[in-house]
Amino acid sequence: MSEGARPKLAVAGKGGVGKTTVSAGLVLALAARGEPVLAVDGDSNGCLGHALGFSAEELGRLCDIEQLHGELEQRAKPAGAATYLLTPPVADLIDTYSLSRGAVKLLVMGTIGEPGGGCACGLNTALREVLRQLVKRPEAIVVDMEAGVEHMGRGTTRALDSMLVVTEPAPSGLRTCTRVIEMARKMGVQHLGVVGNKMRRDSDRALVEAAAGDVPVLAWVPMMDDLREPLTGPEPGNQRLIAILSEALDRMPWTGSVGGSG
Repeated sequence: MSEGARPKLAVAGKGGVGKTTVSAGLVLALAARGEPVLAVDGDSNGCLGHALGFSAEELGRLCDIEQLHGELEQRAKPAGAATYLLTPPVADLIDTYSLSRGAVKLLVMGTIGEPGGGCACGLNTALREVLRQLVKRPEAIVVDMEAGVEHMGRGTTRALDSMLVVTEPAPSGLRTCTRVIEMARKMGVQHLGVVGNKMRRDSDRALVEAAAGDVPVLAWVPMMDDLREPLTGPEPGNQRLIAILSEALDRMPWTGSVGGSG
C-alpha cells in the first residue's frame, strides 16, 4: 500500500450501532498490515481508546478535553482578534495531544458544541482545520465521529473525502444511515460506503441495502457473542471482526492499492 493510497476515513452512524467498535476494528486491521494509523476519537463518549486497548492510566495522561478545546479556541481566535481565523495554526496539536502504541497513534478530540457550552463557531473552525492537517499526514486516518447527524451540520467532516456509515438492521439505525448519506453528499464527501453491523438473519441484508441505496455495503458483520473490548484481546470474535474489516478495506475502490478485490 503506497502512502498516497492510505485511507482517510470518517466513521459515522447512530449511537449504539457499533460505530466505535467498527472504527477500532478498522484501525487494528490497518495496523496488522504494518500501516501507521492515526485514530481520532471525535465522539463525546470517548470510548475509542479503550476499544483499542489503551489503559485507563494511559488515557488519563491525555489532556482534559476542555483543555484541548481551550487551546483550539485560542488558536481560532487569538487575543485581540475580532473574528475567528479561517485557518488557525493547529498542526502541532496532533502530536502534542496524542498517545502512541506501535503503529497506532490516538488523538482524542471529544465533542464540539456541547449543550450550554456557548458559541462553538471557533471550536468547529479549529476542529475542521485539525482534520485538514490530518489528511496531509502520511498515516492512514480513522475518525470515530460523534453519533447521529447533528455534527454534520457543522461541516467538520468536509476535510475528509471518505466516509463509512455503520448501521444495524433496526429502523432507527437505518433511518440515520440514510440521513447521514444524504447529508454527506450535500457536503461533498466524495466516497461513501456502508457497514452492516449486528446482522442476525439473511433478511437483514435487504433492510441495510435499502437504507444504503446506491452506496456499496463494504462489510457484513454478524452479531457475535464472543466479541469483547478491547479488541486487542484474544477472543475469536475480535479476530473475526478485524478480518472482516480488513476485507472491507480491500473493497474500497477509491483507495487504489489498498486492495482492489471489490
